[in-house]
Amino acid sequence: MNTIPNPASDNMQNQNDTQLRQWAMLKRIPQHPRQITAREIYEHLESEGFEVTKRTVERDLLSLSEIFPLQSNERSRPYGWSWNKDAAAFALPSMSPLQALTLELAHDHLATLLPASLLDTLGPYFKCAHGVLSSGEGVKKLANWRKKVAIVPSSQPLIPPHYPEEIIEAVHSALLSEQQLEISYASREQGETKNYRVHPLGM
Repeated sequence: MNTIPNPASDNMQNQNDTQLRQWAMLKRIPQHPRQITAREIYEHLESEGFEVTKRTVERDLLSLSEIFPLQSNERSRPYGWSWNKDAAAFALPSMSPLQALTLELAHDHLATLLPASLLDTLGPYFKCAHGVLSSGEGVKKLANWRKKVAIVPSSQPLIPPHYPEEIIEAVHSALLSEQQLEISYASREQGETKNYRVHPLGM
C-alpha cells in the first residue's frame, strides 16, 4: 500500500527541529563581554546530537539577532556573538537530542525496576524526550539509534507473568518505604486462602 506524503506534517517537524536547535543555540550564547563564535556553537550542537552545518548556524544567528538582543563583534574574524550587556536574563526550556536519547534508553530498561509512583513522576520528561527525537530530520540519526542496539539476555528469555498494576504499585511502595505487606495467598493444593504479613526485601 502506497502512503501519501503529508507536507503539513513534514513542515511542522522541520519547524520543531529548527526551534529546538535555536533554543540550544541561545542557551550557549554568553553575556557580554564574553562571546562565542559560530563554529564553537556548531561544534556544541554536533556534540549534542543535532545534524546541522556551520552555514545553518550562521543563518540562525542572523535571524535570531533580529528578534533577541544579540550582538556580533565584527572587529575581527571569526566574529564573536554575545547577549547585549543590558539584556534581561531568561531561561529557555530545552532538552538536547543526546539527553532525550539517554532518557528513552533509560525508560526502556528501567520501566520494570523503578517504583510506579516514581515512574509516573518522570512521565513528563519521557514525553518531552520522545517529542525531541520526533522533531525532524535534524535529529533523525540519533533517534534511529534505539533501532540499532539491543540487550540480549545470556539465558533463555522467559515471558513475564502479568500482575494487576495496583498490586505492583503496592509492592513497589512497600519496598521503597521499607514497610510490611498484608497479602492473601490462595493455595492450589489446599484450595483455601490464607492471609500473611510479609517483609519485602527485594524484587
